[in-house]
Amino acid sequence: MESSLAITSVRSALQLLTAAEAHLDTAVRLNHDGQSSGAALEDASRVMKEARANMDAASAHLDANVVPPSELRDCPACGKSIRKAATLCGHCWTKLG
Repeated sequence: MESSLAITSVRSALQLLTAAEAHLDTAVRLNHDGQSSGAALEDASRVMKEARANMDAASAHLDANVVPPSELRDCPACGKSIRKAATLCGHCWTKLG
C-alpha cells in the first residue's frame, strides 16, 4: 500500500517537472525574443515546488517501509536478506526454524 502511494507521488512529480520544463522553455524563448519572461519563470518555480512536495511525500512513504538492519538476517539456504521473525524465506521459500 505504501509503495503504491510513493509510486503515485513520483508519477505526479514527473508530470509536474514536465510542465515546469515547458514553462522554462517558454521563458527562454521569450527572453531570446526580447520579451518579459517573468510570468513563465514564476509558473516554472511554482510547478517545481509542487513537484518537490510530491517527491518529499514519496520519500517519506519509502522511508516508512525501510527495515532497519538490526531486524534482518540472512536466509541459511539462499543467503538473501530476510526479516529475523520470518518463518519462510520470501526468496527461495525455505521454511525457517
